[in-house]
Amino acid sequence: MGQTFVFLLAMLGLLGYFVSKIYNEMNRLNSRVNRNFSGIDTQLSRRHAVIKKLVSSIGAEQKSIINQFEALTNLVEKVMQLRDSLLVMVLILD
Repeated sequence: MGQTFVFLLAMLGLLGYFVSKIYNEMNRLNSRVNRNFSGIDTQLSRRHAVIKKLVSSIGAEQKSIINQFEALTNLVEKVMQLRDSLLVMVLILD
């Protein structure tokens, strides 16, 4: 009975050792995963900020380009009116 008890106690000790090893390894891996995901979250938040800035700057540039095209269109209309006026004057003088 004494030897069986010692054997069972030794087996229980080994089982406890392996369970604690597995538990510690799982905690270590979980910490690594959390650390790596925090780096990814940081990168994603930086990219989000950069994209937001790009979109706002593109919007401002778009407004500027629209204003330039409107001004160009107005100038072309004025040139066309002047050309028509000159044609009428030439026809009147002939």
